Amino acid sequence: MAGRHHRLPEALDAQIEREQARGTALLTYIQRSHLGAEVGRSAQRRRR
Repeated sequence: MAGRHHRLPEALDAQIEREQARGTALLTYIQRSHLGAEVGRSAQRRRR
């Protein structure tokens, strides 16, 4: 992974980093919303 910058053009490298950032943000959002749903369900179950 260290030699990556030497092989790839700067623009492509920047694009890859943007894609990775977007993927990470999406993954975080999915996990957060899933966890939120889980917590909400268990809270409802406890209340009943």
